[in-house]
This record gives sequence, C-alpha cells and structure tokens, in this order.
Amino acid sequence: MSITLLSLQERVARALRGYDSCSATADGSTDFTTFVSTELAEQRDEYFRDRFIKITASTDSGVTLETRKIRNKENPSGTVHPYRAFTTQITSGSSASIFKYDPSQLTYFINEAVRQSLPFITTPIVDDTLITDNLLPNASFEEGSTTPTLWSSSLATVARSSTHIHGSYSTSLGTAAGKIYIGSDTQPEFLRLAGTNPILYGWVKTAAANNARLAISYTTVGGDTTTTYSDYHSGDNEWEMLEVDDVSVPDITTPTASTDLADIQIWCCTATTTTAYFDNLFLPITNTEYLMPASLTKVVRAYSCNDWDTQGITSRYDIAVDQYENNGTQYLTFPNGFPASGKKIELHGSLNFSDLSSDSDTLAIPKEWEAVIVNGACAGFLYSIVSALSGEDKKNILIDAQRFEKAYEQGKILKQVVSTSHKLRKVV
Repeated sequence: MSITLLSLQERVARALRGYDSCSATADGSTDFTTFVSTELAEQRDEYFRDRFIKITASTDSGVTLETRKIRNKENPSGTVHPYRAFTTQITSGSSASIFKYDPSQLTYFINEAVRQSLPFITTPIVDDTLITDNLLPNASFEEGSTTPTLWSSSLATVARSSTHIHGSYSTSLGTAAGKIYIGSDTQPEFLRLAGTNPILYGWVKTAAANNARLAISYTTVGGDTTTTYSDYHSGDNEWEMLEVDDVSVPDITTPTASTDLADIQIWCCTATTTTAYFDNLFLPITNTEYLMPASLTKVVRAYSCNDWDTQGITSRYDIAVDQYENNGTQYLTFPNGFPASGKKIELHGSLNFSDLSSDSDTLAIPKEWEAVIVNGACAGFLYSIVSALSGEDKKNILIDAQRFEKAYEQGKILKQVVSTSHKLRKVV
C-alpha cells in the first residue's frame, strides 16, 4: 500500500482538529488574488485568518497543490484573500484543503515519525544473491542496467537480462564476440589469489556450441599472460554449470620476481555473435566483506542457508552481520565468519527512507502503519509548539501531545510484532 504526502498532511490536520475542505463555487478574480466558495460562508471571518489554503484540484494544472497563507475571508460570498496571489485564476469547481497549521511544518514531523519507525514500517525485503566465501562482487549481476556494476566489458554488447537462474537478473553478451571481466586492478583483494589454485563456477546459457565459457586470466610482473578456460557451453539453450579449474596462480614474493603475480582477472566470454547469459558466479576463498546488494540499504538479520547452487531456501543459521560505508559505497561484513563455505546468504532488511517533500510523493507502507505515523507526527508537532504557549492552552496542548505520543509508541510496538510475523517479500 502507498499513501501520498498530501493524504498524510490531511490526516494529521484532521487529527489536530485543524482541517477543512471545500470547492470553488465561482471563479476567483482575474488578478489571481481570491478563492471563492460559499461553502466557507458559514464560518466567521476570523476562523480562517492565518490558516493555509492548498489548491488540490484545478482546471489549470499549474496551480494544483499550490499553498497560500490566508489574510482574510469575506462573507457572505466566502471570498478568501491570500497574502500572496496565486499563479493563475482559481476557477469554479477547483478543490481546496484548508489547514490550521502550515503543511510544510506537518511534513517535517511526518518524516520524523517515519524515521523513528524504521525499519519495521517498510515492507521487509529479502535478498539471497550473496554466497558465503565468494570473492566475486555482484556475482549474480543484479546491479547495473548494462555492464554489471564493478565489471568491465570488451567488444560484446552487454545488457542486464531477466533471463536468469538466480535472483532477478543475469548478464547477457551478444552482437559480437567479447567478454565482461573483473580484476585486481579495480578489486585489489583479488591479489589474495596469489599462490592458490582457485576454482571458478558459474551458470551459463546459450543456443550455440563453442560460444560461451568462463576463464581465469593472470599476468606476471614480467608481462606473461596465462588464461585458463572452462569447457564451452553445449549450446542446447539450457542453463549449465561451467567450471574453471587446474589453475596455479603465481605467488607474490619479496623481493618481487618477474614470475610473480601482477594482475588477475575473471572473464565471462563469448566467441560468436550468438547471445549468451551468465549468472550466479562463485569463486570460493575465505571472505567476510561484501558489497551491499542494491535491493537493500539496511540489513537487520542475516542467515547462512543451503548450498549456493540449489533452488530455494531449505535451512537457515543465524550469522552476525555489520554494515559500513566507504566513499559512498555500502559494505557488509560478517565478523564471525560462516559455518560453511559455498552457502547462500539470506539478508533481511529494508531500503532507506527518503524524506517526503512533494505533495505527490508516496510512502509505501502497510496500511495499518498509517495511523501510527499520523499519531507520531501529531505528537511531534504539538511538542514543538507547546513552549510558546501558557496557561490552559499550554496544559491542553501538552495533554494532547502526550496522548498522541502514547498511541504512537504503543502502535509501533504492536505493529512491529505484526510486521515481523508476516511472510517476508522476496524481491530479488
């Protein structure tokens, strides 16, 4: 479910007993300085002074959601005069909301109420694209609309494809023979492969024999390059697991020798113009640091699950997870490591909340949370104005603020229990 900022503003204003709505019953003045509605004539003129009128529907799209502070209102015509003119004439049939309090102030406290309710307010997200002890970042190619994020391409036309065996996407190579690759020039941690015998696994699909395969390629300090390939895909247009093995990567010694490792790359490559798909690569080596999947910005739980090349989730073991940011990029670390290598990592979390600012901005939350947010926004707003009051006014506002705050805190506790008991939605 989604709700707009305007709808939240109106609900908060109603809860604060400071909301009216009406329709223009006649055209406003041609100098754009009036709004006319006989529906307002029943209220005394002083009632609307210094309130805020927002045009919510108009025959002129340019004035919709325009807000003005009201200077006065005339009876019996119900003519509203704002301090500042509208951008165009408000014609008969236009709709308006009238707020006792500035809607922009209500927006601030709506956003605060949302932030104080995270992460439970948002629909939980599950991501299982990571593999325990996988050295390769973005190995399921979920990130990047053309060439996968962190990878590079050469010659072939590269695109993200919905033809996949894991997650939501794969990467496709076509049009010309070529490759995508990732290496130690951009991922220095790949140099940890020095002196090892790595094995590369990956799912591949293509309709042509002798076309698609995987490779590990390394270059020594002396400039010699060695590339070891997997077998070609059979070309039957089905997903096949390919494997690169029998690789002996040179070590890095001190002092450096010409035969030492200088650079190492992982390739997904094609030999013809026929399209090939690559997905869910795995290069096992002890690894506890990962790039945050694009589907998430906050992780609250992590599990080590069944084998990485099996379908679905059949087992879960809690694992510790932390996250940090480096130069604007989010990373995950698993400080206690994993029970076993080559297992799916299931992450439970959510996306970050971006402040609502435009009236048409939407907040995707379960419907039962809407009242919670309204209560939180009301409490925050009333607490913000109570210090400027005195006497009975201050006492009454403080009572209302405490009532809204209690409802907000109780609502958060109850809805958190409900939210965590719901089946999590898989989006990758």
